[in-house]
Amino acid sequence: MYLDFYGFTEKPFTITPNPRFIFFSKIHKEAFALLLYGINKHFGFIELIGEVGTGKTTVLRTLLGQLNDDNYRIALIFNPSLSAVDLMRAINQEYGIPATSENVADLLGALNRFLLQENAAGRTVVLVIDEAQNLAPDVLEQIRLISNLETETDKLIQIVLAGQPELGLLLAKPELRQINQRIALRYHLKPLDREDSRTYVEHRLDIAGGKGKVSFTASAIGWIYRYSRGTPRLINMLCDRALLIGYTENARKISGRIIALAFKDIMLKPAKPFSLLLLGGAAVLFFLVLGIILGYPTLPVRKSPVQTDRPHPGTVSRERAEPLSTPSSAVAEQAGVPELRQALRADLSVRSEAKSAVQSFNALASLWHAPSIRRLDETLPVAKEIRRQAEKRNLVMTPFSGSLDELVRLDSPALLVISAKEGKADFLLALTGVRDGNLLVSPPLLGRTVFSMSEFPPLWSGRAYILWRNPEEIPLALTRGSRGAKVKKLQGLLRTAGFRDLKVNGVYDGATVKAVKGFQSSRGVKETGNAGPFTLIHLYKVSKSPATPSLAEIRKTD
Repeated sequence: MYLDFYGFTEKPFTITPNPRFIFFSKIHKEAFALLLYGINKHFGFIELIGEVGTGKTTVLRTLLGQLNDDNYRIALIFNPSLSAVDLMRAINQEYGIPATSENVADLLGALNRFLLQENAAGRTVVLVIDEAQNLAPDVLEQIRLISNLETETDKLIQIVLAGQPELGLLLAKPELRQINQRIALRYHLKPLDREDSRTYVEHRLDIAGGKGKVSFTASAIGWIYRYSRGTPRLINMLCDRALLIGYTENARKISGRIIALAFKDIMLKPAKPFSLLLLGGAAVLFFLVLGIILGYPTLPVRKSPVQTDRPHPGTVSRERAEPLSTPSSAVAEQAGVPELRQALRADLSVRSEAKSAVQSFNALASLWHAPSIRRLDETLPVAKEIRRQAEKRNLVMTPFSGSLDELVRLDSPALLVISAKEGKADFLLALTGVRDGNLLVSPPLLGRTVFSMSEFPPLWSGRAYILWRNPEEIPLALTRGSRGAKVKKLQGLLRTAGFRDLKVNGVYDGATVKAVKGFQSSRGVKETGNAGPFTLIHLYKVSKSPATPSLAEIRKTD
C-alpha cells in the first residue's frame, strides 16, 4: 500500500526472516563469534539463550551459512518436542544415516560410527537444536549420552542448544546438573540498545530502497526503543504500522506522535488503568484458575513516575499522578480472592521457608551466571542470609515496595515476598520473566509457574528484592556536590547512555544532575537528579556492563 508512496522496492519491516535484511548488531556479532569459536575449538556443548524476537534465528542461520560442507556436517532440529527415540531418528536422518530402528541403542551406535568416520576425515560434526526450552528431561538426558561420543582426545560432536530464557531454568534443575555442567560456553542474547535500534531501522529502510525518501525523527526512534525495548520483531511491527499511518497522513518524516499512534494500533502494551472483567474462579486442590479479560483504554503517550531513587539504599517511595493498577480494595472485593488466599496458605503450610528461598535465589543466580547455594544458615533470618549469600556472589540486593506494574517496568528479575498469613513467615519466590503479559515464576506456586498480571496481586505482599551488580562500585548516595573517581564512573555511564555532551570531570555538578534527570525521565524513574539504586540498575542495562538479565516483557492483547 505504501511502497510506491515512499519509493520502496519491497516492504522494509516484515516479521518473517529475510536474508537480505540481516542486521548484525554488536550483540549478534558477539554471539556469532562465540558460537563459531566454540565449534571450531570443539568445546562440546554451547548454549545460546534469547527472548522471543531478539534474533536467535538470525544468528543461527548466519552461523550455519558460515559452516561449509567441505569441513562440517550439520544437523538442525527445529522441533525438539519429540521423544528420545524420535529425536535420535530425526538427528540420524539429518546426517543421512539410516534411521529405521525403534531402538535408541541401535540409533546411537549408527551415529557413533558416522562420527568416527567424519572425525577421521577431518570434518567437524555440528548438531543445532532450536527451541530447546521445549525439550523434556529424558530427551535432554539422551542428548547428554550423545555428547559422550568422543575419542580419547576430542569431542566427536559439537552441540548447540538454542532457546528462550526458560532453557536456562530447565538446565538449572538438580536432576539435569550433569548436562548443565558440561556446557562450556553460554551466551545470553540481549535486545538491541538504543543506538543499534536506530541503526537497525535505517538499515532496513536503505535495503528496501527508501534512503533519502523517508526518515524517522530522533523522537520517533526514542519511542520505538522505549516501546519495543530493542526487540527486533517488535521494532518491525511498530515501524510497519508507523509507515502505514505516515502514508495516510502524506508524511515522509515519521514523528514520535506517529509512533505513539502505531503503538496504540497494534496494542503491544495495555494502557492504564486496567479495566477488568472477572469471568469466574474456583479452587481446585491447591490452586485456583481465574479467567480475566483485560480491557485497554487509550494509549498513555505521557508517563508518570513509577520508580523513586533516594540516596540511601533499601528505601523506596512512590508518587503517582494517577493509579497504575487496580486498587487493592477493588482486588479484595473480587469473587474468588478469599479462596485463592486460602489455597495459598494451604500451599505454603507444607513448604520450608529456607528451602523455598534457596530454590528462588538459585533461579535468579543462574540468570546472573552466579554459583548456586545448597543451604542457608537457619540461625539467621532468611532475608538476611540471602543478602549475605548475594554479597558473596558480588550481587546487590535492593528492597522494593510498590505495585506489580512498577516492578515489571523495572525490568529486572526479582525475589518476590509471598506472605502466608499475617505474623507468619514470608516466603521468597523468583520472578524470572514476563511473556505475553504473564509472569514467569520459580519454584512453582499453587502448582503453577505462570500467572497472569491480573490474578497475581492477591498472592503478593507488594514487597520484593532486586538482585543486581554494581561493578563500578558507585556509591548509592551520590548527590549534587559529590566528587571523585566514582562520580567519573557515573558520568561515563551517562555518556554511554546517550548524554555525549556531559564532561567526565569527577564533579557532580549541575550538568550531571541534568543528565541524571534526563536519563531518569527516559526510563520511568522519578526525576530526583540523585543516582540511586534503580537509576544505576537502568544505567548498567543500557551500558551492558555487566550483561544484565531482563524480564523481557512482551504484552499481547489477543
